[in-house]
Amino acid sequence: MGQGGQREDSAAGGENLEEILTGFGIAEVSAEACNFTGLKQDQARVAIQGFGTVGSMAAKFMSDKGFKIVAVADISGTIYYPDGLPLKRLLAAKNMSGTIDRAKIPADCQILNRDEWLNLDVDILVPAAIGDAIRKDNVSGVKAKLVVQGANFPVTEEAERYFYQHGIANVPDFVANAGSAGGFGMLLTGQVPLDPDRILEALASRLRETTREVLSLSKEEGISPRFAAVRLAEERLRETETGKL
Repeated sequence: MGQGGQREDSAAGGENLEEILTGFGIAEVSAEACNFTGLKQDQARVAIQGFGTVGSMAAKFMSDKGFKIVAVADISGTIYYPDGLPLKRLLAAKNMSGTIDRAKIPADCQILNRDEWLNLDVDILVPAAIGDAIRKDNVSGVKAKLVVQGANFPVTEEAERYFYQHGIANVPDFVANAGSAGGFGMLLTGQVPLDPDRILEALASRLRETTREVLSLSKEEGISPRFAAVRLAEERLRETETGKL
């Protein structure tokens, strides 16, 4: 495979703004969570479930930051290469639904069962495909130190509780995949101009700050990251309503 190849073609490509913002946001949240937990992002091995809109863009932007994408799971199975997948070739081989044509990927990639992404010896898991992907019946197989929820509700309440009890850092979905909503929100309210670089810069700052606040409050108060995120959201809503009075 030669030099891993997994940082090839990390530009945004032809995707629309919504897709770019969501994937970009997941990468920024992952980087900040690594800072908080002490993981070194240039050494962190990542497995991503889903290679459609969210998963593929997250892979691109995470690769840009030095993360090593070693596994990608689609409906046909898990593609794994421990030295880093050839991201450019995978992107070229996927269709609109995110399914990768196995005939177009290097022969030395391992083809595993669809659910094996969850149990690989990696540092970070990004469930970015379906709801309830990580559940009570499979969560004990997780070896990762950090879970960044790219899909909507990909982790059940029982599994989130398991993460908290076993010291696995976890960024809930409405923080991790908020890039699109956050970016468009800042545009609509005039907080940033219609300039891609300015939008990404402002979005990165906001998502990183929120990630730090959520993980810090979770640690300080002894509550799950989801409860911490909800509490912070409620506090900000009250502040906003008070400011309008």
